[in-house]
Amino acid sequence: MKKKNKTVTIEGTRLQINQKDTQYIPNNQPIVGYEEILSRLAYSINKNIPLLMIGETGVGKTALIRHLAYRTNNSFRRLNLNGQTTIDEFVGKILLNKEGTYWVDGILTDAMRKGHWVLLDEINAALPEILFVLHSLLDDDKYVVLSEKDGEIVRPHKNFRIFAAMNPSGKYTGTKDLNKAFLSRFPMILRMDFPKAQQEKQIIRTYAKKVEQVAIDKMVKVANDLRKSYKKNEIEFVCSTRDLINCALIAENRGIKEAVELTMLNRCNEEDFKAVDTVIKLYFGDLKGGAPLPTMPTPIKQVEILKFFKKQLKDFEEFHEEVDVLRDAIKEPTSSKPTLGMSGRMAKAMEFDPIAHEFLMEQLGNIKKITSKIPKK
Repeated sequence: MKKKNKTVTIEGTRLQINQKDTQYIPNNQPIVGYEEILSRLAYSINKNIPLLMIGETGVGKTALIRHLAYRTNNSFRRLNLNGQTTIDEFVGKILLNKEGTYWVDGILTDAMRKGHWVLLDEINAALPEILFVLHSLLDDDKYVVLSEKDGEIVRPHKNFRIFAAMNPSGKYTGTKDLNKAFLSRFPMILRMDFPKAQQEKQIIRTYAKKVEQVAIDKMVKVANDLRKSYKKNEIEFVCSTRDLINCALIAENRGIKEAVELTMLNRCNEEDFKAVDTVIKLYFGDLKGGAPLPTMPTPIKQVEILKFFKKQLKDFEEFHEEVDVLRDAIKEPTSSKPTLGMSGRMAKAMEFDPIAHEFLMEQLGNIKKITSKIPKK
C-alpha cells in the first residue's frame, strides 16, 4: 500500500519514506530530546554513510535507529554479535534435504537483498571471520562474496542501511578494542552518554505516567550517583535509562521500593551490592522499610566534617586508640601534617564503601584534603 507522504523531515534532513509494506517495520517508540543525535543519524541515512554508535548499555542507541526506521517505514533488523553469532547465521549456509543441498541466506545477506536496515550490535565482541566479511561491505565497493555459493557477489539494495553499535571496550565481558583499520570503515562515529537529568525525567514520564514526580526525581539522582562511581571504576554496575524506565513501569503497580529492589539492587553483583544498597538508602531508605538516611548540609566546616566521621565511627569502640586520633584532630582541625595515624582496619572503616565514599565527597567536600590533615598519634 502506498504511503500518503513520500518524505519525512528529521531535524532538518529530508528522508524518503519506503512505499512498500515490509516484514520488520518496528513499532512506534517515543523519543524525548536527542535532537543533535537524530540530526546526525538522519544525515548518515540520507547519504548512505555507515555509522558506528558508542555508548553504555541502555543509553538509547538501538531505540533511536528503531525510531527512524519506523518514521521512514523501513524494516529494521538487529543482530547481536556477542561472540555466539556464527558466520553461517550472518552470511548464509548450505543445508541438506531429501532432494539434495540448498542455500539459505543469513540475516545480513537477506537484509542486503531486500533493502532492510541492519544494526550490528556489540560489534566489538564479533568473531574475526564476521569482521572480515564486513570489511568488503563497508568499503567503497560495498559487496559480500558468498564463498560457499560458488562465489556469488551480493550487492545491497538501494534502501539497505548499515549501522553498528558497541559498549565501551574493557568494561563488558567479551568486548575488545576495534583496530584502526576497521574503525576507518565507519566514516561517522557517534558517542552517546546518558541524558541530562531533566531530559531523563521527561523520558521516564513518557513511559510511566502514574508514578509520582518525587519518585522519578529520586530515581534519577540514584542513577547519577551510581554512574559517577562507575566512571571512576569504583563499581561495575551502571544504572541505565532503560533500567529507570523499567523501574517506573513496575512502580506503577508494585510500589517504588519494590521496583527499585527488582530493577536496580538485584541487578548488581555481590561486590557492588553493599555500595548500591547504600546509595539507594540515601534516597529511598531501607527497601524493607525505614526512612531515607539523613544528608549532611553543605557547605560544612572542617570541624563539623571530623565530628561527622567521629559519629560514624563510634560503633568501632574496640579501636580506642584510633578514635583518640580523630578526637585530637577535631580539637586541632587545621593541623598541616599530611599523615594518617590510623591502623589499616580504621582506615578501611573510614572508607565505608565506594558509593558512600563518593556521596560524602559530594556532600561534605573533598574528604581527602580533610583527612590528610589528621596527625599521627
